[in-house]
Amino acid sequence: MIKKITPQRTFNAAWQAFIVEDKPPAIYGDGDNVSCYYNDGHGNCCAFGLVMPEDRAIEIGGGVSIDTVMNAYPELFNLDSWRKVGDFTLAAVRKAEYFQAELHDSLIDYSKRTWKFSRQEREVHYRNFAAKYKLSIPKGKTND
Repeated sequence: MIKKITPQRTFNAAWQAFIVEDKPPAIYGDGDNVSCYYNDGHGNCCAFGLVMPEDRAIEIGGGVSIDTVMNAYPELFNLDSWRKVGDFTLAAVRKAEYFQAELHDSLIDYSKRTWKFSRQEREVHYRNFAAKYKLSIPKGKTND
């Protein structure tokens, strides 16, 4: 059975990978044509690639918006949890896009193909993000 993707599960996986383990962002391309990758097949994943079944994430590749993924693979997502997260009304898909941007995409320096901010700065950002969305900060290693 596939474990559904929820906001808390996505946050936990991103926290573990990008804060605790300080893994690099998942990007591909050259020059001005650089994009994020769900899973590059070499262990680098974006926030959602971390919680998708590996074969699906590799199949999807990169340059595909999360709304396209949610529409193509609705069975992977607990859409109700995405509708309920946060104190504001926004479609589940838009909240998922915001999560992807805030936990991965907007934190990348694409010209240098690395993080724009230090691990400590990303941690502060993640803690503020968790407070805004009423998410808990994982304690210890997450098993997601």
